[in-house]
Amino acid sequence: MKRVCCAMVMFMLAAAGCGSEVLDPFILKPSTTYRYLPTELGYAYTEHRVTTSLGESVCLWRIKPTGTSRGIIVVVPGNDANMGRYVVTLPFFVDKGWEVILFDYPGYGTSSGEPTLANLLDGTRAVVEYALDEDDVVVGIGVSLGTAVLGRLAPEYPFTACIFESTMDLYEIASSFLEYYKVLPELGGALDIGAAALTSPDWDLRKWVAEAKMPKLFIHSPTDSVTPFSMGFRVFEAAAQPKHMFVTQSDHAFQLFIDPNLYRSTVNGWLDGVLRFDPITVPGFEEFLYNDLLDNLAAYGLTLEQVNL
Repeated sequence: MKRVCCAMVMFMLAAAGCGSEVLDPFILKPSTTYRYLPTELGYAYTEHRVTTSLGESVCLWRIKPTGTSRGIIVVVPGNDANMGRYVVTLPFFVDKGWEVILFDYPGYGTSSGEPTLANLLDGTRAVVEYALDEDDVVVGIGVSLGTAVLGRLAPEYPFTACIFESTMDLYEIASSFLEYYKVLPELGGALDIGAAALTSPDWDLRKWVAEAKMPKLFIHSPTDSVTPFSMGFRVFEAAAQPKHMFVTQSDHAFQLFIDPNLYRSTVNGWLDGVLRFDPITVPGFEEFLYNDLLDNLAAYGLTLEQVNL
């Protein structure tokens, strides 16, 4: 653990002084070998390619549900391997009626180009635009570094909803790690300032989630050692309403492995609620609920405007 902490401190010192040319090779760890294919879990898929604004060819897999689709879920991946590692997510969504798109950033898998932070955004834009051409209902799910990518694009595109799992804010990664590991915490603020000054504004995650108006779900563990909870919670606080948080257990993005049934039920339940896929049909309930809300607010001397509802 001490070696990990020392390596992280050295990385953050270098990043604060050199910018993305240090961040790109340190953070991005692509692989061209697919460990898993959708067929290994019994899901048929089709392979497609989209072209980025810089002319790179991005590979994606489409996995469709049986029957009518509720819409498309685009899984925005993390920093390493390739889309094969996200095959594990398919039972959570395809079996619930969602079509899923998995894709590789430029330089990952069989996508062309170089693995850079800028190309992550460029490649994801091409995939999101492809999905929006295919369906009016598109939900983005970002995992780890993918949350920073999704957050940047969220204000630009009409996502129906966005889910951020194990949120990573590159503007605060230094102070968050030093705080979590209790290593030279007094350096954190200065390193954050340096990194922010030398890193593209595209990675100012708190700014972008504050501008994103669609429903947002944040999934994070208090014991996450890769993207510390304090960092993720600050992003959650900055995010515009409507927003919700699912506090999980264990380490970085582990909830789906520890209790897949709970994970699937919680995330799909949230989607059902915010997208009104499972509405309450009791006659007169909406009016009853509204009047009861007003009565409760009045008991505290409040109005709807004061509580921002």
